Amino acid sequence: MRTLLATIVCVAALAGCGSATEPEDEGTAAPASSPAEPQTAADAKPVLVRLHVSGGFAGVRRTHVVDTADPPPGLTPGQVADIVGLAGSAAVRDYAGDHVDRGECCDLMSYRLVILHADGSTVRIVTNDADHPPAAYSRLVDLVARAR
Repeated sequence: MRTLLATIVCVAALAGCGSATEPEDEGTAAPASSPAEPQTAADAKPVLVRLHVSGGFAGVRRTHVVDTADPPPGLTPGQVADIVGLAGSAAVRDYAGDHVDRGECCDLMSYRLVILHADGSTVRIVTNDADHPPAAYSRLVDLVARAR
């Protein structure tokens, strides 16, 4: 299972703010979520959340990964439970992102979030600081960004 998750994380390498030296995000052309509906609540449970933060004047690039089976030491069990709850919530799952490509300008921070569920489905959301996401999404990004 860990090998599968590691492979999925590697394949879903996410790009930053449009720099010519950055790889393209293969996930941006995909729909916000996979079409398969989970069979049970356990199938729909988020098992991995990956956040790539990039942009700004300094050209920041950070990736944060929360594997719910082996959470990073910087997060409390309560924070991991919050991440699972938020990542599996309808507010986040149904949010497609209202990101508009603004070219290479970018003093804005860009957030590329990938949520992998136990059934293998994924949710991909791309936003930046100029967007207006739901509160649940913003809270999820804040919590995942604490992971080291």
